[in-house]
Amino acid sequence: MVQSIRDVIAASGNFDRQAFEDALGLTEDKVDIVYDAWLAAMSDSFSGALRVREKINANRTYYVDGTNGSDTNDGLTSGAGAFATIQKAVDIALSIDFSIYNVTIQIAAGTYAEAVFISAKHVGTGSLTIQGNSGNFKDVKVGTGASYSFRVKGHGVATFKYMQLDASTGIDAREHCIVTMISLVNNCPTRFLYTKDYAIALCANTGIETIATNTSLAVCYGRSYASFYNCAFTFNSPPTWGGGGAIYVTGNSYVWLQNATFKDMAGATATASGRRFTLIRTSVIDTLGQNYLTFIPGTQDYAIETGSYWF
Repeated sequence: MVQSIRDVIAASGNFDRQAFEDALGLTEDKVDIVYDAWLAAMSDSFSGALRVREKINANRTYYVDGTNGSDTNDGLTSGAGAFATIQKAVDIALSIDFSIYNVTIQIAAGTYAEAVFISAKHVGTGSLTIQGNSGNFKDVKVGTGASYSFRVKGHGVATFKYMQLDASTGIDAREHCIVTMISLVNNCPTRFLYTKDYAIALCANTGIETIATNTSLAVCYGRSYASFYNCAFTFNSPPTWGGGGAIYVTGNSYVWLQNATFKDMAGATATASGRRFTLIRTSVIDTLGQNYLTFIPGTQDYAIETGSYWF
């Protein structure tokens, strides 16, 4: 019975030339081609040294400190032993096997002018959390001057907590990824959240403080999903929404706003300028029956295309 290449390697634990010839019915020259491809995948392209993915056996924390750290460190201790950049910590996290354990990237106070890219899902069933200061979210500022603070693609899964997002776009989620957002500060001049291509963004049972005066809360494209269930939006000052409104939903996307609230810092109902929302191309905003004329603050009502729905 012909087996897959993956099956043969799994059965032998290595590249067994004879096993490939016997199980796959390959001629010797074809085995050479497969072997070369396997060796290239397993080897460093410069040194030729075999790469073995580390498998952790306990929860792990990587530390980032833009002032005291260095990307030549292992990142396993805070201060002088930390990495200098968030991207280095992310790259190292993606290079290991989480197994069943959780990995946290702990960011020290500071301003990080980075566009951090999570290119794929980590290996293992544990979780990846990137977090700042739980006592003062504004101590950690990520994405200053960048196009995005964090971009997640390729089925990546990550949780972001306790920090201020300063880039043009805060969280940019694409291509089947899943992102969770907890207790963040929105200082993004274009949009707090962007989702596209089946991405899922979860921002439930938490608070989002907005200090940007020109922004949007969410822009959702291409069959993506964003949940702001029971989310408390607070505003330092009345924002002016971008052209598409506070929330822009298109391309068979779905935004859940059930039990969301919009308040100023004193606890009064928030005010804002600009369009409340745009809803087009068979998309949905679900508020569990809230009034679409007043629920989201704004001075322009809305735009709803036929075939899209506000519930």
